[in-house]
Amino acid sequence: MQPSDKQYTVDRREGEVWVLTDGSGNRHTEKDLPKHTREGDHVVYTCTGAQLIPATEAEREAIRARMNSLFKKRR
Repeated sequence: MQPSDKQYTVDRREGEVWVLTDGSGNRHTEKDLPKHTREGDHVVYTCTGAQLIPATEAEREAIRARMNSLFKKRR
């Protein structure tokens, strides 16, 4: 990706490709992110490359709660 001030959120990993989303819900793919990248982290592209901003624990908990509500087993 080209340098920009746009921030992306790491949505998931599919094989060797990371799926990123922007604030508008648009999806992008990226292969070259740091090995310690996790779902929920934020990525900003600068002229020196991708800058990874780890998600806060509150953001990770909100993701877990959302996933649990979406995929909760129905009885």
